[in-house]
Formats: sequence, C-alpha cells, structure tokens
Amino acid sequence: MAGKHKPDCGEAVQMMQSIPEDPYAFARVSVMKSVLLDKSDYDKLLKMQQNEIIKTLQDKGYAEDISAVDSKYKGSALVERALAKNLERTYKKLRRITNEQLSYVIQIYLDRNDSWNVRNVLRGIQSGRKEGVEELLLPVGRIKKEELLEMLKKTSVKDVISHMKIFGKSEFSDLSEAEDFLTKKYYENAMKEAESLPEQGESMREFIMAEIRTINIMTVMKMKAANIPQDAIEKKIIGPKESLIKTLIAAPNTEACFEILSKTDYKPASEEGKKNWQENGKLTGIETALYRQLLRKNLSAVHRDILSPNLILGYLFAKQIEAKNIRLISKGKELGVEPAFVEKELIIA
Repeated sequence: MAGKHKPDCGEAVQMMQSIPEDPYAFARVSVMKSVLLDKSDYDKLLKMQQNEIIKTLQDKGYAEDISAVDSKYKGSALVERALAKNLERTYKKLRRITNEQLSYVIQIYLDRNDSWNVRNVLRGIQSGRKEGVEELLLPVGRIKKEELLEMLKKTSVKDVISHMKIFGKSEFSDLSEAEDFLTKKYYENAMKEAESLPEQGESMREFIMAEIRTINIMTVMKMKAANIPQDAIEKKIIGPKESLIKTLIAAPNTEACFEILSKTDYKPASEEGKKNWQENGKLTGIETALYRQLLRKNLSAVHRDILSPNLILGYLFAKQIEAKNIRLISKGKELGVEPAFVEKELIIA
C-alpha cells in the first residue's frame, strides 16, 4: 500500500478535520465502476462451461490474477483465488490513488477483510486442509500477512484464538461463534471509527448502519427459524438495537417477522423472501433480496453525489458483490447446480 500509514481512531480524529474532494480519484473510480459486470454479463456466464467462464473473466480485467494462479489451480479453486488476487490488487490501487482522508475512509471498509482472513485460517486448520488458504487471504486490513501465515502454522483453532489479540479472553464453543464474534467486532469498531469522521463522513456512517441493519435482520430471521430464545438473539445483535430490530426480536415466529418487514422499506425483499420461505423453508430468498436492495441503495447514493465518499463506498461494495456472484456461478457450475437456481442467488442491482 505504498507506505500509507493506517491511523488508529485517535490519530484519525486529528487528521479528519475535513474530507477534501479528490476529483482525480473520483474520475478513476468512476471508470473502474463502469467495467463492473452487469446483468447481461451474468446471464452469459450462467450459460458457460467452467473453461469459458475463466476465458471470459480474462477478458473482463482478471487476466493478471488468473495468470498468477492458473499453474497451480483449476476450476472453481482457480476462480476463487483469482478473485482474491483481483480484490487485493483493486483495494491497494484505491488506497494508492486517493488522498489521505479518503484513504482512511477506504481503510475502515477494508478492515472487514481481517474477519475474512481469520475465518479462512480457522476453517483451514479445523478441516485439516491448509493448502491453498494463503491464496484466499486479503491482507489489506490491520492484520498483516506475516501474522496470518504464522496463525496458519498453528495446529488447532483453540491455539489460534488464544494467541490472537482480536479475540481477547473470549471463549467459543464452536467455529461459528468465533466467526460471529469477528463480524460483530468489525462492525462495532467501524461504527466507532466512522463517528470520528467530519460532517462529510455522514455517508460512511449511513453506509455502515445500513449494512448492520441488514445483518441484524438476517440474524433475527435465522434464529427465529431455529426457535432460539429472545435473550440469546439479543446477544447476537450488532450495535444499538433499533426499533425495527426490537420489534423483530419480539415477534413470535419467522412468519411474523415477514409481516413486520412488509410494513417497512423492506417490503419488496419481504415479499420475495416470504415466497421462497413458503416454498422450501429456506431464508436464502430474503437474504439475497435484502442484499440486492442494499446494493441498489448504495449505487443510488453514488448517482446522487459522484464527488463524495459515496462513490468509493458504492464501488467497494459493488466490487465485493461481483466477486461473490462470480464465485457462486463458478462453484455452481462445478457442482452441477441448475443455472436457474444459481441465478436466484445472485445479487444484481
């Protein structure tokens, strides 16, 4: 990241008296945003075989990343690692081309990759399949790659957790609890750092809160579906409990949650998700719909003000979603999943 220091929250307060405009960076990001895959691209990918998908990705800006891993991996394993390479390269480029204040805003977003990295390390250790984990890492957060690789040398999940400062003295009964802890820790820290931003940083605060709200909704829905008690659900909520989240927690069952959401701005997602829930008893429908709505909200904010952090935040989120969609298509192709089923899972604005 070309020598850019990652300030802590205290340093940020001193630095972030204002977020100056950066026309050069905004112009570069606008161009980067214009080459993101759209619905027609995804429609084509869904009809392709794996080798055709890889060839198309090479023509869509992923050639360098695919070349870096194609001698060692094939199929979806190649695609997944090429995506990681591409994301890392993109993130570093963004920090390189932006001014110090915007770079700090970007770093708040990128710190979520610490959770992604630790999660991959823990899963690799637990499964006994460490090979290939290094190429999945996105060392753009606050945990350095060297530290992640040292973690990967550990022989047990418990050993990693006991040696990592991020976990403190917390103990977990299983891996999912540790992963939930990481997610909650990131968003709570992100909100704290976003609060240090000046008035122009309101977009960052709104962005983080919208994500937290979506995660909290899905947390409540999933735990309601599993008949988890209210007090246990409350412990999983990230940040202050908003009125909507309190109402959902108090709901008697999952169906009631759909009804509550149908009376809010989440009505379209609720209707789509409820139909899916009634058909197969799964919540993937509403989760996809909620993130699709969040993507549209972020891109809409970009169009309203292209000379603000909204442009960069919207691009970062859209780029992350693109990687998720490509990963889903490639994995589905390898597993022989019907394209129509995969299509329903894609998050497209």
